[in-house]
Amino acid sequence: MINKVYFNKEILDKIKLVLEKEGSIQLNNFFDTNIKFSKIKFRKKYLPHSYSYSYSKFIDKEFINYLSDFLFIFLDKKLRNRFLGLFSFGYGDYTLLNDKFKTKNGYKIIIDFTNYWHDDFGGYHSFLRKNKEFLRLKPKNNSISIIKLDKNTRYFVKYINNKARKNKIYFIDLFIN
Repeated sequence: MINKVYFNKEILDKIKLVLEKEGSIQLNNFFDTNIKFSKIKFRKKYLPHSYSYSYSKFIDKEFINYLSDFLFIFLDKKLRNRFLGLFSFGYGDYTLLNDKFKTKNGYKIIIDFTNYWHDDFGGYHSFLRKNKEFLRLKPKNNSISIIKLDKNTRYFVKYINNKARKNKIYFIDLFIN
């Protein structure tokens, strides 16, 4: 399921160094097979002054176990979730910065399953510290992004505009401290 190259100790050690130095890393071709989402029903979540997106619980024990093993080897952190949040963003969806939401020290992990995306559509994840963007993460199919967060980090998903048409972003989003 997870590309075997990411279990190679030498490669993992190099990836860990990049994460420690840069504060984030994106691993491409993360899965060696296509992950299919069949029979998933998304529910719209909408609070105009905070967010608009669709959400579903993702309960695939095999997938979660593989991911948990990787995260334990890579970050020395165990995934405690029995389900993961699967998000879908399309035209008109967004999240906003919110002063009520406080970030904790830890890692934000984004696993992207977006099939087709263009920069003109919006929909990127923006990470800020001291009101300055330090990372812009664009949708990238079959990738996992790991971002080291601290209490001063804030983030949002940029509004998806009409150029996206029927294209959507799909990703799993989780936090490990």
